[in-house]
Amino acid sequence: MIARTFLGLLLPFAAGKIDIPIEYEREFEQQMDALQVALRAWKQSEAGRYALQNGFYTEDTYEAMDIDQLGRFFMSQIAVKKAQASNPNAIFSIDTPFSLMTEEEFAQFAGSSYDVQARRSLQTSNATRMTTPSSIDWTTSGCLTPPKNQGMCGSCWAFAAIGALESALCLQRKNETLTLYSEQQVNDCDTKSYGCSGGFPRNALEYIQQNKGVCTAEAYPYVSGDSGKNGKCIEKSCGEMDIRVNSVGSSEDAFVRALAAQPIAVGVAAGNREWKQYKAGILSTCSTDELDHAVLAVGYGTGSDGDFFKIKNSWGTGWGDKGFMYLKRDEDKSACGIINKHAVYPTIL
Repeated sequence: MIARTFLGLLLPFAAGKIDIPIEYEREFEQQMDALQVALRAWKQSEAGRYALQNGFYTEDTYEAMDIDQLGRFFMSQIAVKKAQASNPNAIFSIDTPFSLMTEEEFAQFAGSSYDVQARRSLQTSNATRMTTPSSIDWTTSGCLTPPKNQGMCGSCWAFAAIGALESALCLQRKNETLTLYSEQQVNDCDTKSYGCSGGFPRNALEYIQQNKGVCTAEAYPYVSGDSGKNGKCIEKSCGEMDIRVNSVGSSEDAFVRALAAQPIAVGVAAGNREWKQYKAGILSTCSTDELDHAVLAVGYGTGSDGDFFKIKNSWGTGWGDKGFMYLKRDEDKSACGIINKHAVYPTIL
């Protein structure tokens, strides 16, 4: 069976010179002065500073505002227009950390590859027999950590799994304690995944299950975000926990019932212009459909623009709606492939 590997990042990406499509060449030339002003402002913004700090672009010491950067910025403006045209209920902006990446480079950043694995059966969720509320938002529960930043490491799978575990433990303790746990330990020690080259939330949770626990973030801090490299696995005794790993199933009903009980780790199609330039609102469609990124589903509800799922990403608070995104919920086909067989969550025993 072909299984998706959720890669958060592949850096350094192969940045090449951009070619402006012929149909946009005249517009690009006409906007050159305005582009220089806008690009200079972007570089001073939170998004631009984040991009530079994380290696999403580099400054040429001789020509910081070269034609290539202006071309990239211009094509990101075109991407904003295209994304907006197909997603009227979302807001897209040049004010994201990825506006000097081409769409191809961003797809590499979000990352996708495949690995043939024998898929074992997981415990089926008992949540399918629950009565579900009309809406849920785990961000208001006191049992959800703020959006974190995976940085230069393709560890989205570890962040999604640890996020699900943190919430599950807090909810079991009836909101008494929200403890941050170690993505770095999972990234270093889960031998079934590939560290900064990608992995599976399911494998991360199974590592914790077999290891009888995982260290806190304080005891085993995250460092791969700066280096983009795996650390050496340090097996630490950080206290025991027993968990069961649950597979949600691929129906919307099963997904919603599981999410009504706790946040769940999910795979999505993120390597596209919509995620690249997303700022707020409900994303109704993605221009790609390959599952290439792992996030944490943290709620669902209905707004003035329709039904949605709410997700927490691991690209920091400078991306999206302070690190969150809203995806259209649809009984037939929800946005960006969020309803799929790869969703998992832990039960604390």
